[in-house]
Amino acid sequence: MDAIADNTQQEREQKERDLLKLKFRTAVMVSDNGQREQEALKGYYDFLDFLTPYWVRDPEDAELKRLKADIEEIISDELNHQAILSKWAEKIGGVREAKT
Repeated sequence: MDAIADNTQQEREQKERDLLKLKFRTAVMVSDNGQREQEALKGYYDFLDFLTPYWVRDPEDAELKRLKADIEEIISDELNHQAILSKWAEKIGGVREAKT
């Protein structure tokens, strides 16, 4: 009878370990995706920086205005994606953002 109880305990412990491994692996994947979102943001800000001299030269250019607006919308979306991923990383990983 003790052997059955030990086996059941071992199975529960193994399930708990497997669940923790899944949880932390998922948190790592979410964090990795958040990092890629950050890299994308940098690229879009670099793009805006690259285009700045053209806007300064011709601030009324309709195509440049549309391009700037589109890039800013993409940046806004990326920031939203980052915020969502950050919330999931906190929820899955169990570690909360420090409040300062």
